[in-house]
This record gives sequence, structure tokens and C-alpha cells, in this order.
Amino acid sequence: MLDKHAALKGAQAAVPQDEITDVEVVFPAGTTSAELLSQGLGDAVGGAAEVLGAAAEAGMDATEEAASVVLALSDSALYLLGRHRVGALASFRHLTPLHRIPREHLHVTFGREGVLLAVTLTDTATSAAYTFEVKPLGSRIKEMLAPFV
Repeated sequence: MLDKHAALKGAQAAVPQDEITDVEVVFPAGTTSAELLSQGLGDAVGGAAEVLGAAAEAGMDATEEAASVVLALSDSALYLLGRHRVGALASFRHLTPLHRIPREHLHVTFGREGVLLAVTLTDTATSAAYTFEVKPLGSRIKEMLAPFV
């Protein structure tokens, strides 16, 4: 479950020039489904895959910008802020600014990838698109991004 206070505080520290009003956490495409698969395998083989799942939670893959991304909304933009750890070792300190999409150029689409919600954030000024997975429980991402759909 998202520690909203800690996430807001971390996002504000990463973007001191803008007032952050809302946050949600998303994951690089494939990460959440891989986590669910490893949990299923863990149940099937008596927990051996749980070790792999825990290792996957500890840090990011070399091809990813971040292990998870905090979407930080302000009155002027949506910031994509990288977290380099997820799981028990994670915190919202030292978030890395990855991308900034001005609100007037933000377009959002939602889709499904199996049981997971997928969100694509498009900067209409540059055509850059960023697709992420959303954990199925506890997210308010649809409410947060509703004005941009």
C-alpha cells in the first residue's frame, strides 16, 4: 500500500520548484506481472521462487530507468520520478526526476494486461509515450489522471 505522506514528501523534495498535489506509484511494464508469476511459482514449488521474487524486489533491472516510478502531479505538470528500490528496502527519499510532461500536453490511456491495469502517458508535444503497470489494489490512479484521458 502506498505511504501517501512519504511519497508526497519525497516527490516535493525531488521537485522543489513546483508544488506537488497528488502522487501514485507505477511500475515498468512486465515487472508486476513477473512478480505475480514468481509468487505463483513460489506457491507451486514450495517457496523456492520466493527468493527470486525478493531479489527482483530489491533493485532495478539494468535496462530500466527505475524499479518503480512515482507519478507526481502539480498544477503545471506531471513528473515521473524514479525509485531505485521497491519492497521492504524501499523509501521515497532521493527520487530521481526522469521526465516532466506539462499538463496541457498530457494525454492518458488505460488498458488491461491480464489482471493488471496498464497506463500510457503521452506527451503530445513530443509524442513521447511511457507505459507502466499499476498494482491491482489500492491505486487511485484513474481518479488522479481522469482529467487527461
